[in-house]
Amino acid sequence: MKYNFIMVFLGLAMCLLTMVSAAPTGEGPPSASYNVTIDLKDPKYAELLGYDPSYYYQGYATVEIWVGQTPVNVGNVYGGELYRVASRVIEHECASHDGWCYQTNWRLSKFNTRYAQPNDDNLYEGETGFKIEQGNWETPQSRKLLIGILSGAMEATTNNPANCYHVRGVKLCNIGDIYRVNMPKTNGYKNDLHLRVVGDGIGRYTHAYRGIHDCCGTRSWIDPSIDGTKDEVNQIWHQYSRDVRCIIDGWTVCP
Repeated sequence: MKYNFIMVFLGLAMCLLTMVSAAPTGEGPPSASYNVTIDLKDPKYAELLGYDPSYYYQGYATVEIWVGQTPVNVGNVYGGELYRVASRVIEHECASHDGWCYQTNWRLSKFNTRYAQPNDDNLYEGETGFKIEQGNWETPQSRKLLIGILSGAMEATTNNPANCYHVRGVKLCNIGDIYRVNMPKTNGYKNDLHLRVVGDGIGRYTHAYRGIHDCCGTRSWIDPSIDGTKDEVNQIWHQYSRDVRCIIDGWTVCP
């Protein structure tokens, strides 16, 4: 009887020792689940974590452009004039010797334009503003190229008739609210240029009072404007390809 009691006691002691030795020690990761790799190119993970791929170079093409869908009024400043205004603003805000730029506290670089109210055909004087989110480049050559590509994408947006309308014989246009250009690093330096566009107005008319911005339908108009920079891109990266996408929801693409 005493022998059986001792054996039961020893068995319980061994079980307790096994449980204690299996418990986490507090040193190092308690389980292998910490080593799980999440693929941010998987839409379900990107959406869950709020990852916005338009902020980063993804490696799809040499020139990657992302355009926002929300329409912003640029009014009677369109085509080549919009290119000149945009490039002039960016040139001023992104000095060539710095290698980077951004505008703090939502300071806007504004230009004068015209707009129409939703329910009347009068023309009003207004302003549209550019906000540079960020810009990075290695050389003056890549800086100039980034500015040209982004300004060209804006110009091309107004070349699509769907994004423009007429009031009293005056042509007025809308563009996207975001333009982001991402290109490969060179010698460890990032090459990108991100810009937001803000129009006149209040409430739901902060961006555009009238008209639309057909982002998906405008990609085919932006493509040839980028192709015009092919030789300059080749000089720096020794390759050329381009990819234009609309900022919809993470990795969601146009149909």
